[in-house]
Amino acid sequence: MKIPKYLIHLILPVPFVVVITYYASHQIVSYIESFFIERGKASYGFPDFQFQEARLDRKIFEMLALIELKERKGGLVETSMTQEVQKASEKPPKYKVQFVFLGKKKYAIINGRLLREGDPISPEEKIVKITKKGVLLSGRWGKRWIYLIE
Repeated sequence: MKIPKYLIHLILPVPFVVVITYYASHQIVSYIESFFIERGKASYGFPDFQFQEARLDRKIFEMLALIELKERKGGLVETSMTQEVQKASEKPPKYKVQFVFLGKKKYAIINGRLLREGDPISPEEKIVKITKKGVLLSGRWGKRWIYLIE
């Protein structure tokens, strides 16, 4: 089987391009590393950084947003925590959903009390929705689900 001349002209440069690209990329990377590592610390005074994986917690950001800060000559100083931060730091009460009835009206037995949608479960919370999986509460601790005991 004879390979056509045009096919040889198309395929022949490929290995050369691969080798040259590989060599050039390593040269470029080593030049960049040497520039930032050797010259960067000495002439520009870049500090040594130690990167760690950050865990973003929504509650922390909400609490930080509610802390009141007051400006002082030496910098910012925490003056007081608002009532919302104090409320958020308290843990919500625990309830047990023992029974759910779904008909024309929806009922649930929670901690031995018969309640329906819209009823207050405590002075701080009320029942928003009752489903076959559990009860949705809304109030002082935001919206939260309490699931049916099985």
